[in-house]
Amino acid sequence: MDTSLKIKDVLFSSFVSGGITFLFYGYCTMPTESQLYEIAKVLAGVSGTLLGFLITAVTLLTAVMDRQLVANMRRTGHYQRILKETFYTCAFLLILLVNSIFMLFIKGDFLNYSAYGLVFFSIFSLWHVIKAGYRFCNIFIVMS
Repeated sequence: MDTSLKIKDVLFSSFVSGGITFLFYGYCTMPTESQLYEIAKVLAGVSGTLLGFLITAVTLLTAVMDRQLVANMRRTGHYQRILKETFYTCAFLLILLVNSIFMLFIKGDFLNYSAYGLVFFSIFSLWHVIKAGYRFCNIFIVMS
C-alpha cells in the first residue's frame, strides 16, 4: 500500500470529521454540563466496547493462520495491511476513550472545548471502525 494513499485516507477522514465538528459548532446548541458528562460516559463505554471487539477480531484472524485464505493474504500483503489498519483503528478508539474519560474530570469552558474534540474523534474513529468492519466482514464471508 502506498504511503500517499494512507495520508490521503487520514486527511480525508480528518476533513470529514472536522467538517462535521464545524457544523456542530455552528448549528447545534452546546449541551449543558451534565449532558456533556453523560455523553462522555456513553462514548467511553462504546469506544471501549468497540476496542475490545477489534482486538477480538484480530485474535480470531491470527487463530486461523493455518487456513489457505490467510496464507494467500500473507503472500499478497493484505494480511499486514488489515493488521496495520486495525491497530490504527484501535489507537484512534483509544484516543477517543482517553478523551472521554478526560472529559469526566474537567469543568468550565475547557469542558466545552473538549466536547468539540470529542465530536471530532468520535466521527474520525467511527469512520475507521466502519472501514475495518467492512474488511473483516469480507474476510469472514470468504472463510465460511
